[in-house]
Amino acid sequence: MTTDALRDLSVLECGTRLSVAMCGKLLADLGATVTKVEPIGGDPARRVGPFPGDVQHHEQSGLFAYLNRGKRGITLDLDTAAGREAFGRLASEVDIVIAGGTYDELDRWGVLYDSLGAAKEDLVCTAITPFGLTGPHRDYVDSEIVVTAQSGIGYYVPGPVASLDMPPVVPGTHLTPFTAGVQAASATMVAITGGGGRQVDVSEQETFLDSLRMYLSTYAYEGVVHPRGAADQAVAVRGQTGRAKDGYIASLPGPQSTDAAWISLVDAMGNPEWATQPEMFDLEYRRANAPDIIAKINAWTADMPKAEIARLMQERHHPVLPTNGIDDLLVDDQLIARNYFVPMGQPGLEAAKMPASPIRYDGASISSGGGRAPFLGEHTVEVLTGAGFSDDEVKWLDRSGVV
Repeated sequence: MTTDALRDLSVLECGTRLSVAMCGKLLADLGATVTKVEPIGGDPARRVGPFPGDVQHHEQSGLFAYLNRGKRGITLDLDTAAGREAFGRLASEVDIVIAGGTYDELDRWGVLYDSLGAAKEDLVCTAITPFGLTGPHRDYVDSEIVVTAQSGIGYYVPGPVASLDMPPVVPGTHLTPFTAGVQAASATMVAITGGGGRQVDVSEQETFLDSLRMYLSTYAYEGVVHPRGAADQAVAVRGQTGRAKDGYIASLPGPQSTDAAWISLVDAMGNPEWATQPEMFDLEYRRANAPDIIAKINAWTADMPKAEIARLMQERHHPVLPTNGIDDLLVDDQLIARNYFVPMGQPGLEAAKMPASPIRYDGASISSGGGRAPFLGEHTVEVLTGAGFSDDEVKWLDRSGVV
């Protein structure tokens, strides 16, 4: 089932940033008519896997299929005057334009509100750029790891670390653009409900800063740079990640947990002699001896399935759950019950499943977002003629290599 919550909205999407594709995907999932504008050679995401059998095919990229399901697809060369003129005519027929790139690229292509608003005053133009439309970095070319490093979050990932001298790393795959795409979709809908007629400016760097608010506040008020955690430091009060026989479990009580949580853990472990000594019920003692205590807890968890550890702790009213890997997620009872994984629907990827939208309307899943991803240039003629281009104009654009 699909939703028609945004059935009256039409969207034009351009630029090859994954954040733009994610923004458009979220709107398409909610029923908007999204037309994706690709360069003549196709979106680079078409060349990114996974691919069936690890054989690259531009119509069978799992990444592209996921990000572009339910969209229409056209090709258009925005580096030509005719391509930019055609884009402007298409933009005058839609409610939203989503564009991604540096400020220089978006300005050159004429896809910002300053260029498009004259033809349609209530148009919403959403720009997703590495560092925003203003400032000294607005034209910087980037990569995902560069934006992550500039945001500051790379310094704190992972944590705790084996050594505080370890270099910063990039978070999980595509986390940066996907986060920016989600925030861009939200900002776009706020602009639409406000009547449109504005430029939405989303900086990928800044979308990550909110996750560092605790560290930023600590520095602003106290002048203290929050340190990275070291693996040999005591675990946090909320619990630790423990190694089980078949994986990991999360939020297991540790030495620094409250006395009530510690008692629950000791009871779940069968009240071993070492854990029931009087000093073990003294929080300060547990903190001072955390490494030795953690080693003993790990010795218990290492011989048990993660589901069994979770069951024992939940029976004692402590929120411990298994840490899921990809293989666990696909058979997770909760996700199956909510029909979260749906068929890809892409030729060549029929057996693959992908996440549905996490949003529900009236209890119904949005499911697959209205269909497969478009083939390269599949809807070019249909979209152009629907926007009022004559047959001769379409033929000329085709002969000129603009589409």
